[in-house]
Parts: sequence; C-alpha cells; structure tokens
Amino acid sequence: MNCRITELVSSKKVLTSRDKDQGKKKIKNVKTYPVPFTLEEKKENITINTNTPSQPSKEQIINQAIEFHSQGNIPEAAKYYKNFINKGFKDERAFSNYGVILKSLGKLKEAEISTRKAIEIKPDFAKAHYNLGNILNDLGKLKEAEISTRKAIEIKPDYADAYSNLGNILNDLGKLQEAELSYRKAIEIKPDYAEAHYNLGNLLKELGKLQEAELSYRKAIEIKPDFAEAHYNLGNILNDLGKLQEAELSYRKAIEIKPDFAEAHYNLGNILNDLGKLQEAELSYRKAIEIKPDFAEAHYNLGNLLKELGKLQEAELSYRKAIEIKPDFAEAHYNLGNLLKELGKLQEAELSYRKAIEIKPDYAEAFWNLSLLELLQGDYKNGLENYEFRFKKKKPAIPHCKTKVQRINNQKLQKGEKLLVISEQGLGDTLQYMRYIPYLRNQELKISFCAQTKLHSLIQASGIDQNPLTPEQAETISEGQWSSLLSLPRYLEINPQKPIISEPYIFSTNQLKKKWKNILSKEKRPIIGINWQGNPNMEKTYQGRSIPLETFATLARNNNFKLLSLQKGFGSEQLEKCSFRNKFVNCQAQIDETWDFLENAAIIENCDLIITCDTSIAHLAGGMGKKVWLLLKDIPFWTWGLERENTFWYPSMRLFRQKERNNWQEVMERVLMEITKEKNY
Repeated sequence: MNCRITELVSSKKVLTSRDKDQGKKKIKNVKTYPVPFTLEEKKENITINTNTPSQPSKEQIINQAIEFHSQGNIPEAAKYYKNFINKGFKDERAFSNYGVILKSLGKLKEAEISTRKAIEIKPDFAKAHYNLGNILNDLGKLKEAEISTRKAIEIKPDYADAYSNLGNILNDLGKLQEAELSYRKAIEIKPDYAEAHYNLGNLLKELGKLQEAELSYRKAIEIKPDFAEAHYNLGNILNDLGKLQEAELSYRKAIEIKPDFAEAHYNLGNILNDLGKLQEAELSYRKAIEIKPDFAEAHYNLGNLLKELGKLQEAELSYRKAIEIKPDFAEAHYNLGNLLKELGKLQEAELSYRKAIEIKPDYAEAFWNLSLLELLQGDYKNGLENYEFRFKKKKPAIPHCKTKVQRINNQKLQKGEKLLVISEQGLGDTLQYMRYIPYLRNQELKISFCAQTKLHSLIQASGIDQNPLTPEQAETISEGQWSSLLSLPRYLEINPQKPIISEPYIFSTNQLKKKWKNILSKEKRPIIGINWQGNPNMEKTYQGRSIPLETFATLARNNNFKLLSLQKGFGSEQLEKCSFRNKFVNCQAQIDETWDFLENAAIIENCDLIITCDTSIAHLAGGMGKKVWLLLKDIPFWTWGLERENTFWYPSMRLFRQKERNNWQEVMERVLMEITKEKNY
C-alpha cells in the first residue's frame, strides 16, 4: 500500500500489498528570516591614505570596515572591525556589525558576545536588540530571543522587521495567535512587506486556514514577483486544496526563478505523479537528487514511482539509497520490504519490515504487512495476531457498519453470549469467511451477521444466516460484543492443519439451478466459466492479479468446449473486442445481465469447470465445491500460500502459479495442456 507522507520529516508513500493509501511526502513550508541585517550607516566616506605616516583614526577604521562590509568584502570588513575592537575603541556600530559577520560564519556564541557589547555601549540600540534576537533564536534560546526582539520594538515601535521576526519566534514557541498578531502588525506598518505576508501565510497554513494562507502568499508574490519561496509554498497550499494544475504552475515558477531549488523539483514530482504524468515526475525527482544528492526523501519517492512503473530493480536501489542517507527512515525500510516481497525475496522483506518496526515501534502498517508475509509463508499463529494491526493503520480497516457495542478482545465467549459479526473489505472476503457463522451458532452463541446487501439472498439460500442484517439494522444492536468477520480465523485459531470447515457451504436454489440447466444444456458441449479481472481499485495495490482476456485465446484453440464469461462490470468490455468472441456460449448476453450472486451461483453450478484469476468468483465457486482452477501471480495474496497446487480453504480448487513474473502466457499453455488431459474435453 502506498501510504502518503505530508511533511519532509515524516514520510510520503507507504506501500502495502493490498491498499495503497499513503501519499507523497511534502517539504515543510520554508520559514525564513528574510530581513537582512542592516549595516549601520556611516555619515561620510573616509578612506585611509596609506602614504601618510600617521596611524588611521578611530573613525577612519570603522568607516573603512563599513565600506568593505557594504561591498560584500567580508574578510576585509572583519579584519577592520577586529582591528577596531582590539585597539580598545568603543562604538556600537563596530560591535553590532562584527556580530553580523560572526553570525554569518556560524560563530553564534562570539556573535552573541559582540552584539551584547553593542547594547552595553548603547542600550537603546534597537537594531542590536533585533540582531541579538536573531542570534539567540539560532542558538535555540527562544524565550531570550523573544525578550530581545520585544525590546527592539519597545525602543522602535514602528520596527516592521522586528515584528515579523517576533512572529517567527512566537510561532516556534507555539504561541500561534500571538505570532499572527505580530505578522499582521508588521504588515500594518509596512504594507508592501513581502516577507511578512509570506510568513503570515506559513502560519495561516499551520492553523489550517488554507484560503487565507493562499491570499497571503499571493500578496507576497504581487509585491515581490521573484519570491521563489512564496511561489513554492503557494504550490503546497494549492496542492492541499486539490488545485493540482495550479500547484504545478507555482512549483514551475519557483524553479524558473531558482533553478537549483531542490525541494521545488521534488514537490513538482509529487504533483506530476498525482496528475498521472509519471515520466515527467521521474525527471523531477531525479533533478532534485542531482541538485541535492543526499535528499533521502527524493530517493524514496523516486523508488515509489519506479515501483509503480514496474521498474522494481531500480526501485530497490532508490530505497536502499534513501536508507543509506537516512538509516532511521522507517518508511523506506517498510516500502523496501514491500518491494522485496514482490521480488520474491521473502527473508529480506521480513528483515526490512522488522527494521521499520524497530525504528518505529507503533508502525501499524509495517506490522500489518509483516502479517501478510507471515501468513503467506504459513505462519498463521503470528500472522493472524499481527493481522489485527489493520485497525490501527493511518487508514484503518473499516467494517461495513458502525456499532454501539464493544469489540471482542479475542476472549472466548460463553454459551448464550451475543456476538455481532460484521463484514469487512471485499465481497470475496465475505464469501471466504462467512462459513464460520453457522459454526459459531452451533457453539450455542447468539450470532447476528451484518454483510453486504448484494450477498443477502445467497447467504440465506446457503443457510449461513436466515436474517442477515443491513448496516442500518446492525447499528441498532446495543447488547453483546462485535467482531469483524475477518477476525474470526484468529478467534477460532484457524490454520492449514485446522481448517474447521472445508466442505461446500455456498448453495443456490433448486429453482435457479434448474432454470440455468435448461438454458445452458442447449450448448451440447462442456462449458468452462472464466473470469479475468478484479476490482481495478485494488489493482494498484494488488498489482498483477488480473489477466487480459485476450490471453485466454490460447484456450480457444481447443474446440471441444464453450467458454462462458462470469466477468461483471470492469473488464467485461473486453469481451466484445476479443478475437475469440464466437467461442462463448450463445446465451452470453443473458448471462451478462445477471448480477445477482445467487443467480450467478446457479450459473456456476451448471459449468463443468471454472477458470479464474483471484477474485470473488474464485471464492464463490470454491465455496460451492465446484471444480475451480485458480490462476495466480508469482507472489500471490497470502490466502494461497507458496508452491502448493492445492489449498485447505477449498479442496476442489487447483492452483496454477506464474513461474515468471507477469508471464500469463506460460500459465495459459499449462492450463490448456491440463484441459486436454481431461476426458470431457
């Protein structure tokens, strides 16, 4: 699954094997202290005459220092300021400006000392108090920084720069409302103060006031059109507001102004990915990495994209690079685990999941995907236990109705106790696990069963429950406890050696079976029912389980049987375009109009063989005890395990596995070979 991360310090996509939920990481809003430290003005331009034998005066030294400083010649400026100070001269300008240089060199302690000396010389020196506030902020002394900045404002009440930086400090202290007032005061004093509008936008975004934040960023850009960071953060806001095309334009503008803006290239990649422009997104991620090779998140998101493009080996390299740069990157370890699982490197995948959990002990997604790996390998005890972490994910598993009663905590219920069982996830899941409802009722528990409405007639005809509940009915229950249908295997301690129920448990009605027997008996040849595509919403997360219908053309070479499409909805449009349409039963149009599961069960009952990919049809036919050949991708969903050709879930089912990733043609050739061995064909 792909889990999205919204800030640079957390993570973007968390991929899981069954639901891709997580989005891409976004870079934090760029918070700047945009106002440069102002050099103290010199009243006249005095230069030193090197031909004179006299030593330069105090004013000559400081003015020369300021001259060099204003020209950007920092080494010479620093030399003159230091010379001035070493001679014992006292002038607040020298100490203040020398502090500015020391700060720019990262010598914050020395900068603090020099700036405090300037204040000692001139206590009402507003700019020195302001500069000291910036230095203290960089030192992490936020409360002292607040005091210094407020002092600058006290001395100079119209000091817009100080109000803006006070807003930054208050923001960092978590005093968001006060910070907002400070930014607005800075703007009141100086309406064309682009940086204050920008910082206000950052704060408003943090407060969740996205529309107001958008206006602030746009105002900053109106005042200062080449403000790259404002264009960038506007892009972030527009992205959050779902205005993806506008966000793309903002990121591109930021890059146009500042071509080496790695974060803008990165977030542009995220937007392009969301817009489905995958090749362009790849280029943007690679550009971000070119500019900033140690950009762990860019390597990570590139890995996510490459995986989506099917470039699994390249994706693995990207994840490993992200981990090399940032060893505690839990999401990268996690998604590497997902990728390694797809590549069949199961032991390495397990190590990656466990590393992610070691870094982030409450990482529900990692526990859940570890459970899928454990179950795939036959470890039902640990797998079913960890499978419960699906309820703790960022996008948790949600049962199909709400309830007033408490969830069962796996404790064994006593005879006569009430249990509401609620379906969860897909139709195939309900068809697979509803077998346990009668078993629990036979344990003298009072069972109520809430399931998808479209299955109710089948549930009743099969004797699973004569009165299945709708979500609205289930919500009125106020006594007993509840359990997800998918948690029953854990409760019952199901494993391959203890299936509890393996005989047929799904049935249609005699009336419907007779109806379809009369219709299909006209074909005069054996009938093979086929199904080739699952829900496309699951296809991204359970990639590769569906099969193009045209692949079944291999089977159509055999003229001894007729095909019958059991495909409904998505994928059924392939039927009219396939090259072997004439191989299907004459009543196919009538079958296509049949959506009821009870009636579809009657149709399946009258087929000689069912060949299907991993969809609800596999569970329906398997639960009926019909002869089913299930076609599986190389690393299938955990239900089907590894290597075996049979499954304890459905004794009448035979498993045909890909020997090579994505190679369905070889599977179909094997299926055809096995069909020719059957005496009926």
